[in-house]
Amino acid sequence: MTIEAFNGERSEAEPFKPSSRARNLAYEYQFNPNQEFKLANTTSFYVLGEENDKGERLKVTLLPEFTNLGEGIITVQAKAEPPSIITLVPDEYVRPDPIPQSIEAVVKEYEAGSLSQCAIVDFLKRDYPRIKGLQPGQPIASSHDPKERLTQIVQAIANLDNSYLPIQGPPGAGKTYTGKHVIAELLRQGKRVGISSNSHKAINNLLVGTARYCMDQGIEAFFGCTKDTDDEIQALGISVLQNKDIASYTRQACVIGTTAWGFSRDDLQGQFDYLFVDEAGQVSVANLIAMSRATSNIILMGDQMQLGQPAQGTHPGESGLSTLDYLLHHTPTISEDRGVFLETTYRMHSAVNRFISEAIYEGKLHSHPDNDKQVIKVPASYAGVINKEAGVIFIPVEHEGNTQASDEEVEAIQHAVQDILGREFCDKG
Repeated sequence: MTIEAFNGERSEAEPFKPSSRARNLAYEYQFNPNQEFKLANTTSFYVLGEENDKGERLKVTLLPEFTNLGEGIITVQAKAEPPSIITLVPDEYVRPDPIPQSIEAVVKEYEAGSLSQCAIVDFLKRDYPRIKGLQPGQPIASSHDPKERLTQIVQAIANLDNSYLPIQGPPGAGKTYTGKHVIAELLRQGKRVGISSNSHKAINNLLVGTARYCMDQGIEAFFGCTKDTDDEIQALGISVLQNKDIASYTRQACVIGTTAWGFSRDDLQGQFDYLFVDEAGQVSVANLIAMSRATSNIILMGDQMQLGQPAQGTHPGESGLSTLDYLLHHTPTISEDRGVFLETTYRMHSAVNRFISEAIYEGKLHSHPDNDKQVIKVPASYAGVINKEAGVIFIPVEHEGNTQASDEEVEAIQHAVQDILGREFCDKG
């Protein structure tokens, strides 16, 4: 129960000790529960514009057990008494080490001229991926047949020559499906594979999918991650490691997932043959540079046209861009000679995909024919707005001044949902 961008005024309640052993007092504040604020992932806050007797920013700790956001009550604990009116700013500082040190090491290697034919340099120069048996400028996976295309992708990645390959996967285009098949083949070859992303959930999604597929196919390998986020982690025999121990588990035919904080460690330098970066549209160039020392080849999987980076700082030049934003340089789709665009969506009906494809993906995204079997039938007597079995319907809603929420839009959505409830759904199965 934490908040961001909050303003409150001290209530009439007296300061108190939240527990018998507490050294610092707690202070209760009231606020208008209708004010707009965002939830934040911390209980540590700065009081805006206030300093302690050492000249440092005044910090307070939110006490969830004495806070009720619905009733406009928030309680904070502090060493020094906060002012009667406060504005709280979340303290979300995360120690960056060893990422900056790893970036510096890469820069020094580059300046020393020791990074020739290197994945991260190819990426930063936006060069053609270096693939054995394929001339620069040739299509990497040209087939439109899904099975043949998957085979071409697997072959291209297996033949990467200390380089990188982006795989752009729009919604429902089989990015995870492709990833697990590629990794499984690499494991058959005894390769050491890393999986990274901005979140443990994203990392483990690909890791679990790969482990499950390998189990079904009888492919033996070691699987490890650094956070247990899924019930299947234990069921599939995936080991939960600490970053400091990963180097002890790298071996032939292994897959280990962790964040940039793990792959940037000095003891993981050169420990992996491949690094798969999932949701690469949310991973910064700076973090990719830091992780690059751990691997010979880099696979970037994601879609920069979907969600961008969830948190962004200030970075010089283009270093703060996501890896895919940097690579595609304002181009909506990757060209066939510089990467792979997964061109078939197995999720969207063609009536939905048509708009998405033309508006976002240069008309290159196609809907699988079976998707058109997915419809919600319209009752013969219906005469409202939701009058299509499938597709995009525009519902205008008039409102203003709603920066964080819109009751008017909520009401419109409720009406639309009510119109759909009780209709017959036809699946593509």
